[in-house]
Amino acid sequence: MTEILLMRHSTTNDVDNQLAGRIDTPLNEKGRQRAQELAVTLSGQPIKGVYSSPLLRTMQTAEPLADRLRLTVRSMPELIQVDYGDWEKKPFWELQQDPEWRRYVNEPGGQIPGGEKVSDVVQRVSSGLMQIAAQHPGDQMVIAVSHGSVIRFAIAHFLGMEPGNANRLKIYPGSVSVLRIVGDEIGVLVSMNRLF
Repeated sequence: MTEILLMRHSTTNDVDNQLAGRIDTPLNEKGRQRAQELAVTLSGQPIKGVYSSPLLRTMQTAEPLADRLRLTVRSMPELIQVDYGDWEKKPFWELQQDPEWRRYVNEPGGQIPGGEKVSDVVQRVSSGLMQIAAQHPGDQMVIAVSHGSVIRFAIAHFLGMEPGNANRLKIYPGSVSVLRIVGDEIGVLVSMNRLF
C-alpha cells in the first residue's frame, strides 16, 4: 500500500479572493512561513518521494520539505490545477453571479467554459497518482503537492464517489490529506485536512 500525502499548496494572495487556476502566482509571506513549518513537521516522516504540480505556488510549498529530506521535487503535469478557462482570474464575488459557476460548484461535471472537461481532470489526476504508487510499491510514503480542486477530485475518485460530489469536500491551504492506494484506483482516506 502506497501512502500518498496530498498537500494543498500554502497561501497566496489569490486564495479566497479570486480563482487563480493555472495562473502562476507565488506564495505570499504567510504562505512561505507555512511551507517552512510544514517542512519541519513532516521531515520526521519516512517520506520517500516529493512530487508537485509544476506551478510556482506548489513548487514553493514542496521545496522546503524536499530540501530537509535531501530529496528532489519531481514536477508532475498530472498534478497541475484544473484549467478553469474563462473563469480564471475572476474574483469569487463575480463568479457567484454566474449561473454556470453556481451549477459547477453544486455539481461539477461536463465542460468548463474555455477550460477542461471534469472527466479529463479526474483521468489525468488518477493516472498521475497511480504512476506515483507504481514507483513506490509496498508500504512507502510519498507526498504530492497540488491544488484544492485536484485533491478533491482525487479523493472522490479513489473513494468511488461521483465527481459531482467532489465540491462537498473542503481542502484548506497548507493542509495534508492522507490517501492509501490499496488497489487499482481504489483508496482509503486515512485523514483529511491535517494542519499539524
